[in-house]
Amino acid sequence: MQLFSKYLHSDLQQRLDLERELRQALQQNEFFLEYQPQINLQSGDVKSVEALIRWNSPRGVLQPKNFISLAEECDLIIPISNWVVREACRQGAEWIKQGLEFTIAVNLSASHFQNGMLVEQIASAIQDSGFPVRLLELEVTESCIMQEVGSTISTLNALKKLGVSVSVDDFGTGYSSLSYLKLFPLDKLKIDQSFVCDLSSSNSDAVIVRAIIALGHAMGLTVIAEGVETREQYALLRSWHCDEMQGLFAKPCLPDDLPTIANQLNVQSAEFSQSRTKDSGHVLLLVDDEPSILNALRRTLRSGDYRIVIANGAEEALDALAHYDVGVIITDNRMPGVSGIELLRQVKQRYPQVTRIMLSGYSDFTSLSSAINSGEIFRFLSKPWEDDQLKAAVNEGFIKFDDQHLLHQISR
Repeated sequence: MQLFSKYLHSDLQQRLDLERELRQALQQNEFFLEYQPQINLQSGDVKSVEALIRWNSPRGVLQPKNFISLAEECDLIIPISNWVVREACRQGAEWIKQGLEFTIAVNLSASHFQNGMLVEQIASAIQDSGFPVRLLELEVTESCIMQEVGSTISTLNALKKLGVSVSVDDFGTGYSSLSYLKLFPLDKLKIDQSFVCDLSSSNSDAVIVRAIIALGHAMGLTVIAEGVETREQYALLRSWHCDEMQGLFAKPCLPDDLPTIANQLNVQSAEFSQSRTKDSGHVLLLVDDEPSILNALRRTLRSGDYRIVIANGAEEALDALAHYDVGVIITDNRMPGVSGIELLRQVKQRYPQVTRIMLSGYSDFTSLSSAINSGEIFRFLSKPWEDDQLKAAVNEGFIKFDDQHLLHQISR
């Protein structure tokens, strides 16, 4: 028995109409590209962009999520993907004529990547446009490159021989095997935005992101985070030495607008970076919910060669860490809401380079011992403190902070 529904018929008819319009889109030149800047987290420069397809359809401007899956189902994804590559190369060559040079990242669909004509199509796009091959970056998803490992290695090697850069998009969301990943000739890992969106509130996401950054750098890869929305996320990624990011300052824009926007972003991101370090030298963060204690600490430590920033609790402390390049944090343990031990635990997860000192008159010694053993606490000092002992702990903390920074620089 078959049942007819006017609603199902309507949905089917809309789908058929959309497919017909999609088949005409390439012929009628209805697709266009927007470009999202990618910001260097250390210098603030915009040296690369990601090309993002849009469809100026009879229904209005559509995002990829509204038509890409249909394009895959009706075998249009390869010609559309190939058009994106060619148009991105053409636009890149046009920018170069204007005296501007951007690396352009282009997403490849799984079907296009597995297509036997891919390398030939890429070579043709580069030759026809005159765009320097070193400035073209192809993005493939983690799940895509793991489907046929043998052919993936062959294709990647052919693209590398051509001179193209290759990045893994949405890294961490697929089912990659690290034993295979090390065999792929890659250039960049792109951290999926699902790990970035809750970065400032989720310790588990913080651990994952730091692990991806460490893995990428250990393999000699550039690491970029997508979907950055807040300044705290920006500050965390920068403190963890992530290389690049997308989002926050930079939304996708039309090609004619990009040069001006890129110049504005260079200034804006540089100003934000400078705002975190405008007071040269070390930064000491003091955390206590009692103003009298904070004032006493500040008086004791004011002669030191560092800037002192204060916070009245965990929330203010995390906000300060997002806005200043803190080297040492001193916190009381007993505070309303989040305890000092829990605060230092979060600081270790999010800002591992910061030296952590506990100062308290009352402590749960079981929790304290656990925190010391697991590395959340560098030093524990009791109240009332001895001035010389406190000053020595702070100085030792900055020495440790500087040593860690130097080791990171050497390892890079």
